[in-house]
Amino acid sequence: MDDFVYRKNLLDPQLVRQLCQRSDKPAVLRLSIHLAIIVFAGWLVSLAGLSWWLLPAWVVYGTSVVFLFAPLHECIHRTAFRSRAANNVIAAVCGFVLLLPARYFRLFHFAHHRYTNDPARDPELASAKPVSRGQYIWAMTGLGSYWWPQIRSILQHVAGHSDEPFIQEFDRSKVIAEARWHAFGYVVIAAASVLADVGWILIYWVFPIVLGMIALRLFLLAEHTGCETSDNMLKNTRTTLTNPMVNLLAWNMSYHAEHHAFPAVPFHKLPDLHQHLRDRLGVVSKGYRRFHLEFIDSI
Repeated sequence: MDDFVYRKNLLDPQLVRQLCQRSDKPAVLRLSIHLAIIVFAGWLVSLAGLSWWLLPAWVVYGTSVVFLFAPLHECIHRTAFRSRAANNVIAAVCGFVLLLPARYFRLFHFAHHRYTNDPARDPELASAKPVSRGQYIWAMTGLGSYWWPQIRSILQHVAGHSDEPFIQEFDRSKVIAEARWHAFGYVVIAAASVLADVGWILIYWVFPIVLGMIALRLFLLAEHTGCETSDNMLKNTRTTLTNPMVNLLAWNMSYHAEHHAFPAVPFHKLPDLHQHLRDRLGVVSKGYRRFHLEFIDSI
């Protein structure tokens, strides 16, 4: 992903080096705020009990949990913290919550960076984008576009099969071991919940993240859908201008073209990077609502 041929001509190398400086403080602060939101939303779930307020509480709580995808993403780039160990630990925990093993995701995601929007080689394009409104609704639920692919991938790796082209031979045994540890952990948690005769695994994990995944699918669809299939990161990736709350939960990943152009720039420097690149961005949407309305109109 470091072979983007245009980036040397975009910004002064010294400026890029400054933007790429890593610091623990922004990540610790952002992660603390994110976890505080999750705890607060979980408290709302507990207050709701079995009333009709449980559904909106689940949506708020589940969305905040599912957006742990953002620190997972930042940590597999190893730009969140200065320490590789800290990045790896946070990525592993977030990946476990989201059924997305961190090592596997890192390999998948780096192939996506290297071959962004290449129909033949970008693994994100292995699943077709929705081309009808029915497909759009189904894809945004996450049931067929996220949960089933992730469960199937883990089960395949548990069985010792890891034939994805972006997984090199020397990584296969590690990916398989990672999937088996994940599966073991899920079985232990499920068994403990059944034996203790409590439904917390459903109330505070399964149901909320299924609902919360809708928000993440809406967010992720905007990143590359409708962009050109070239190797120009400023044209094959969309930046979406949004509100501070979305940027807070998404760790500034709405500045997505900037991230693809300079993936070594930490999340907290992406707004600064945007100021330097905004006049050269090829695809910019003014909000996720506008993007989705325009996308729905086009299918």
